[in-house]
Amino acid sequence: MNNFEYFRIILLLFAIGQVFTTSELLFLHLKGEYSTHGFFSWKIIRLDINTITGDSRIGGILDNLLDSRGFIKLLAFKIVCLIFLLVAAPYSYLFTFASIALVFCMLLIQFRSMYGGDGSDQMSLILAVSIFFGLSAFSSPAIQKYCFYFIGLQSCLAYTTSGIAKILSKKWRSGDAVYEIFNTGSYGNKTIAHLLKGRKYVNLFLCWTVIVMEIFFPICLITPIYISIAILLWGFTFHFLNVAIMGLNSFFWAFTATYPAIIFVMLHIQSQF
Repeated sequence: MNNFEYFRIILLLFAIGQVFTTSELLFLHLKGEYSTHGFFSWKIIRLDINTITGDSRIGGILDNLLDSRGFIKLLAFKIVCLIFLLVAAPYSYLFTFASIALVFCMLLIQFRSMYGGDGSDQMSLILAVSIFFGLSAFSSPAIQKYCFYFIGLQSCLAYTTSGIAKILSKKWRSGDAVYEIFNTGSYGNKTIAHLLKGRKYVNLFLCWTVIVMEIFFPICLITPIYISIAILLWGFTFHFLNVAIMGLNSFFWAFTATYPAIIFVMLHIQSQF
């Protein structure tokens, strides 16, 4: 595949993931969580930035953009930007405008939803910025190559840091973490929790499999092709099971969207030897 085809796959996976993410935010908005008396009330969140904006003109602009009425418009604008990215010709000025507008839109939404963010939000923003640089009117093959390396290495770094964080946790090292996660109300699954209850060695195996695979995920860039593909298949399966069991849709799309870039980097590195 050429650079453009890699980027088209990244764009498609990224767009699907953003539709899911935006739908979840719309659902929360309809439930009133972004209203004045909701959990994500702008009136409350704004207190954290008063030292920066105060009652200045910037604060007034943010009030209009990020209050309950403004936020729903922001989400609608994000959907419009995504549609333009999918239908506009790459390298065109329309695509360029839609991609940079989407980046600013995502920054505002993350700023508005500063509580409860996760790694998928950060990776999605990395993808959005890379899509802008890689498929905009001023892109070039060299810029696209740098974008692939940026995406691929950031993804590998995310896996490794996640694995290191887990190995520093006593609950992950002891094997308790997996059962306790599946036994929660937020991300739990009663059937899986029941199957894992009392099975110490199964829990230990699952915890350490995740730890080891995440820490050593970056070796997929330099290992023989069949080992690299096996590592990526593990990552795909890991995120898919998180969707099926825990409902973590955003992680699946955000991280699998980085896999074409990882494959590009892997093939490029191996072609040098």
